[in-house]
Amino acid sequence: MTNTVLTVCGRQVGERGRRTRLLLLELLADELATTGYREASIVEIARRANTSAATFYQYFPDIDQAILTLAEDIAHEGSDNASTSRQPAPRELVQEFFALYERHRAVLRVIDMKSSEGDQRFTTLRIRFLDGLRCDLERAARAANPSATERVITSAVATMVLTVTQAAAHGADLAAWSLDAATVQTSTAQLLHTALTHLVP
Repeated sequence: MTNTVLTVCGRQVGERGRRTRLLLLELLADELATTGYREASIVEIARRANTSAATFYQYFPDIDQAILTLAEDIAHEGSDNASTSRQPAPRELVQEFFALYERHRAVLRVIDMKSSEGDQRFTTLRIRFLDGLRCDLERAARAANPSATERVITSAVATMVLTVTQAAAHGADLAAWSLDAATVQTSTAQLLHTALTHLVP
């Protein structure tokens, strides 16, 4: 979040208001995790924060704008997640991304839904969230394939990012196939290793 926080009407928020706003966002994330986007209730969020719905609307014009605020923070965390001092191994990349995805699963579900409905605001944030993973994979691909062209690398990495993202998003669903999260992570890391070391020109 930026240092300066404003209400919907443009008034600067003091420290107490900032704490209230942050609490409302935390409770919104919890509400998304427990009830989902369609059932999330501003009235319930405000009640749990010991305030009123009117207070919520001082900070956010609607629930989508509040979710966008959460999404902005998540996108920032994802884009900053790239390693700058070392090149992580595929297993480490997968483990870190799965952990990041799991921390924000409820909000990311909404980002994906809104993005699929054509809301460009959420699409932009979704792309930013994936930037850290993309940057790490591009560095790994260049290191493993020094003669590969940038077009080959960016195309291959885009597919890898989508693969890792979908595995993180749906890993829990694979329990029906008698697979646990650790097995899915291991398989995903193996796929990455193969893809990174066998780029098709």
